[in-house]
Amino acid sequence: MALIPELRALVEASNDVEITRRTFRDACVPALIERYQAGRKAELANMVAERLGRQADAHPSQELLDLAIAWFHCNQCRKYVRYPGVLAHRCQRQYCAPGSAQRDDFDDPYEYDVANASMFRAWSAKTLRPVLDEDLRAMRSIIQATGLDPESATARHMDDLDARLTCNEIPVPWARKSEGKLIMNWRRAVLSLHIIRDCETVRWVRVSGDEKRRAVPLEEKAQLQRRRSQKARNSSSVHCVTIRGGSSPVRMVMRSLWRTI
Repeated sequence: MALIPELRALVEASNDVEITRRTFRDACVPALIERYQAGRKAELANMVAERLGRQADAHPSQELLDLAIAWFHCNQCRKYVRYPGVLAHRCQRQYCAPGSAQRDDFDDPYEYDVANASMFRAWSAKTLRPVLDEDLRAMRSIIQATGLDPESATARHMDDLDARLTCNEIPVPWARKSEGKLIMNWRRAVLSLHIIRDCETVRWVRVSGDEKRRAVPLEEKAQLQRRRSQKARNSSSVHCVTIRGGSSPVRMVMRSLWRTI
């Protein structure tokens, strides 16, 4: 929020300008946030359009981001993420421990002050790439295996279909096994692409209804275990974001923003 131009103008206003909580209410903060998020959505949609060889301005941003093939590879953690989850992905808005931010790491002194006050770096798509060239064919194979068209199928289409897939190239430890086959839903298949990236030929196949029924209980058990593990990690490593004392204009403005909203 502190990086939205209209709010930054309030932070950097001269000392003779009176800034109150009403000033922020009058700035229509929700509308500004919506516009700012629309800018991030357009940025990501342009990346997808460029990868698929389409004209970004010929398609609404949401239409492009809804495509089943619209995944983003984070070069930092080497995982695939989708919109809107990518907006909260930790690699794109890294935690900045108190006192760890170095002025030389920031081109803009204002962004440096914001990082110190909020303890997070501004969201950035610098480490994101749309589907990697080496994964594009396999990604299309996943969608085609369900009987849908990779050029038009959306993530919702794939979720509603709820098919299960298998790929013989994936080693046993990486997936749930049902009678000799490694079976997974389409999202798990995408997250497994890095395992088969060096394979010469990769072909995904949709399994039968009987095979799916045998695999689903194993999936549910694994999901429960993951939720328990995630809950344990979250309880032991919560980032408590507090505004420290001092006269920084960014800190004072953020305090006012949080009280207003």
